[in-house]
Amino acid sequence: MIEERDQQFNLIALQPSGELLSSHLLPLQGNSARIPKLAIHDGCISIAVGNSVFAFYKNELQLMLELAQPIESIVTPLPHTRSRLAVTFATGGLLVRPHLDGAMITPFATEMDAPLLAFNQNFLIAVNETCCEIYYMRGGCVDLRACLASSRPRPVAVLPATSANQFMVLTEDGLLSVYEVS
Repeated sequence: MIEERDQQFNLIALQPSGELLSSHLLPLQGNSARIPKLAIHDGCISIAVGNSVFAFYKNELQLMLELAQPIESIVTPLPHTRSRLAVTFATGGLLVRPHLDGAMITPFATEMDAPLLAFNQNFLIAVNETCCEIYYMRGGCVDLRACLASSRPRPVAVLPATSANQFMVLTEDGLLSVYEVS
């Protein structure tokens, strides 16, 4: 969990019994500190703070990436799939595939304002009020497979569905829509 105390953020790990396992101060960038965002994939916690992405794995916090603009959201794929994450900005996003010697970074949805994201098997889905973009991921490539225009209320979440070729979009009016990728 992340705890804010005295304008500082701490990543706190608890045992199932509730006892403190460890606590780590999150490095923030001066006065530009923003609320940290978390995503978890196969035991690794990815933390986005301001323009930075940190990885917390085996009780160590390491800087993974410094980006040119503030991160709005961070998502990771379904468990037991390839290690990758995606971050969004006020406009567009980046797919990040960590490697031992750094990270492979691929931009996507470069003209989409405030995208929300979800991974579903080999697809990365980006949505906002006006469109939905579906990207097929293979190796180091991210190929735009579909772009759907829309005039839906503001999405609040994009979720994987029960089928590998489906995803759901929840909008602020409470409507949950299921889409199928063919």
